[in-house]
Amino acid sequence: MNEQNQERKPIVRPNDSLQNESQKLSPNDHLMMLLELCKPESMELVRRWVAALMLVPEDQRESIVQAVEKQIVTDFTN
Repeated sequence: MNEQNQERKPIVRPNDSLQNESQKLSPNDHLMMLLELCKPESMELVRRWVAALMLVPEDQRESIVQAVEKQIVTDFTN
């Protein structure tokens, strides 16, 4: 079967799960998001995000990520 004719499963974005906490991302969803970030045009953004996050003390990284996720969901949904 031609791959172009196959229906693709929609990618579940992190903001989707944040809006509905009962919905959990599967390992496959995480893999699809990681592949999306590995596209050549995304690699520089990923590098910058990880470099900035590495400047944050390890015990504070989770709270930084949560704050950024919350702001993104607030700004870009609804």
